[in-house]
Amino acid sequence: MQIQFKGTNYELTSDMTDLATRKVEGLQKYVGKTGSEPLAYVDLGKHTEAHHTGAIWYADCNLDVEGKRYYAKAEAETLRSAIDKMVAELAKELHSAKKKHETMIRKGGGRVKAFFRDFRNA
Repeated sequence: MQIQFKGTNYELTSDMTDLATRKVEGLQKYVGKTGSEPLAYVDLGKHTEAHHTGAIWYADCNLDVEGKRYYAKAEAETLRSAIDKMVAELAKELHSAKKKHETMIRKGGGRVKAFFRDFRNA
């Protein structure tokens, strides 16, 4: 998986990029084997320099997998927790898309089976 990072109102440190890389690469199990390599664009940063308390850190990610784009954004009091929330949201979105795909395949298979059952009985 290719990952590109951007820091907004924050200078990226190697610790945070390593953490985000490990977490985002963990999503590979939801993506599965694909023909092309997935691309992830991760933005880590602070909303503004004026705020010092509250949910001032954010992490957002665009994940491109075989022409489909998945997006997640999270805000939290620390950058680590924002990354965790973002990855959890992406995992939820990827899992949902995988379930939808499996359901559509099963429905299609059922329709084909029903067609041949009707064809055989006619």
